[in-house]
Amino acid sequence: MTENLELYLKIITTVGGIFVAYHKFIMSELNKKMDRDDCARQQEILAEKRNNLEILITERTKTIFEQQKEIKEDLRIIKEKIVQN
Repeated sequence: MTENLELYLKIITTVGGIFVAYHKFIMSELNKKMDRDDCARQQEILAEKRNNLEILITERTKTIFEQQKEIKEDLRIIKEKIVQN
């Protein structure tokens, strides 16, 4: 009787250990998938921010060149006034 009890206990322990190991494996795979999803989402956010930054830099560069043209025009007008006087 005790031999059967020991056998049943070993079987139950082995099956329980297999379930625990399977559970840990599945949880690690889920964590890896979640990490990949998080990484992909972060890359999307960074690409969007990078694109916004490039647009901002382009707009500011255009503004600077426009201001530079206006300053050159103002200087030209001032030079003409000085030469006339």
